[in-house]
Amino acid sequence: MARRLAFSGLLGTKLRLASRPGSRRVLLKAVQAMLIQTDVRKFFLLPAWPGEWDVDFKVHAPYRTVIEGQVRHGQITKLKVTLSSRKKDIEIMR
Repeated sequence: MARRLAFSGLLGTKLRLASRPGSRRVLLKAVQAMLIQTDVRKFFLLPAWPGEWDVDFKVHAPYRTVIEGQVRHGQITKLKVTLSSRKKDIEIMR
């Protein structure tokens, strides 16, 4: 069974982003803001991500932090934080 992708044309041509310079960048920035927002040294994870959307993500955050995760059925099923000392600074907004 094929999965339905919320942003199926994100890197393809279905959304015709190639004809508008900067449009792809704006869309990527918006998706990243849905996944993670920051306030000084704190990370807010999934502040605007719809609960019914599944996602696999890898985000490069401030202070040399990389956050990788997986959300299934509205729940975080995997979470890996590179610079493990930064894990305490993550607040999950669910």
